[in-house]
Amino acid sequence: MDKILILSEDGAGASLLRTILQDEGYLLFLASAGRDGSLSYLRTLEADAVIIDAAEGGCGPAELCALLHAYIGIKPTIILGNSTEETDKAIALEAGADDYVIKPFAAREVIARLHALLRRRGNDRASVVRFDNVEVDRVNRTVKSNGQRIEMTRYEYRLRACFLSNLDMALTHEMLLAAVWGYNDGCRLRTLDAYVGRLRRKCERDPANPGRIITIHGVGYRFRGPLVARESSSADTADYESVFSARAAFE
Repeated sequence: MDKILILSEDGAGASLLRTILQDEGYLLFLASAGRDGSLSYLRTLEADAVIIDAAEGGCGPAELCALLHAYIGIKPTIILGNSTEETDKAIALEAGADDYVIKPFAAREVIARLHALLRRRGNDRASVVRFDNVEVDRVNRTVKSNGQRIEMTRYEYRLRACFLSNLDMALTHEMLLAAVWGYNDGCRLRTLDAYVGRLRRKCERDPANPGRIITIHGVGYRFRGPLVARESSSADTADYESVFSARAAFE
């Protein structure tokens, strides 16, 4: 499971990023950025990539990047900054950032840049994947079965994304609860089990005898591969934010 660390001085911005990236199946960690805050505890996270959300008037993005890399080592890093000056972007890149996105940003742009960054680091995430009679388009955020679109709630989509991003891996109840709902309270296992049942009814050929979403008793679940992958064409691409807004009405 790809773990993304969001280092932010902006609580609202961090919450937005968390919502966007959770829907893509990432495991998110949030940390506050500041001159007086200690970041030593971040060494234990072993993040696969970092997004630095630099607030106007706070620590500079280059300073935050250098500070973070001093604590956790060099990681694939995207900076979200306010400056449109080429010099400021160049300084941030020289400080260790891999990419610089000017705020305000489009949600789909950040996702695409993060996917590209992870692909370059060996974590390929194909745009469209198929299994059995189901097709999932990560760009358009659509799911089809036998060519017919399947409606999914936000949390169903997050859970599906988490499974597809971690093929054949044993995902514990705690990992899934944290990745999809943002908590790991064992008392909420019934919620997870209920959503797994809903996914099976929508995506399994025989929900009573699932061949893809496998229960690991006492541990969690595993999504059995393999998948058929391809890239989404530009003609297939829909506006991420519009699709997300349409999904947001669901719980």
